[in-house]
Amino acid sequence: MLCFGALWLGLPSSASAEVHAKVGDADVAIGATSWFRYEANDNALDFDRAIPDAGEFTTYRIRVHLDADLGRGVRTFFEGQIFHVYGVDATQFGEGDSDTANLYQGYLEVSQLWGSPFRLRVGRQELAFGSEFLLGDNDFYGGQAFDAARLDWEGGWGSLSLFGAKLVEANTPASNDVDLYGLYGSFFQKAKIHVDVYAFYLDDRTDFVSAA
Repeated sequence: MLCFGALWLGLPSSASAEVHAKVGDADVAIGATSWFRYEANDNALDFDRAIPDAGEFTTYRIRVHLDADLGRGVRTFFEGQIFHVYGVDATQFGEGDSDTANLYQGYLEVSQLWGSPFRLRVGRQELAFGSEFLLGDNDFYGGQAFDAARLDWEGGWGSLSLFGAKLVEANTPASNDVDLYGLYGSFFQKAKIHVDVYAFYLDDRTDFVSAA
């Protein structure tokens, strides 16, 4: 039986706080964000009632971060995350509760590299470009971060980003890695016509090497 409709109900609640302090020559910010969301889904994946894709579940996410501006264009950022799903019943998370705690982001950033308009960021970080249709941070749930090196340039008529990244995969052998390389340019941002140009290369070796 086909049903030409779908029901999705989400009731979010969020909070955030941040404090700033001067530690020596560094400007330091310590903060936290949290949200709680209840969801009920019916026909979540298609319009066929014969397929069991209805269910309800609750998620919450807590992030705590330390952001330190060390001066001379040098910045460090660390962010831990707890993401919990419970009451799961045939959702995209699978069956049963799940709970994860990890270092979500941790990177070193150098701006105005050698007095140039380039910025270098190395470490675990989010990668989000454009509308995030192709590459984003999946912020609606537990997020998505990459172990990456990223070089950015910004000028009066646009910006250009070059990166090499590895998708964060816990307990995955090194020979089973998935690597992503990309070049993303965004031009004429203040004009009536906005142009994005990009190229991505995905090196996925998981189909060819068995996990030990």
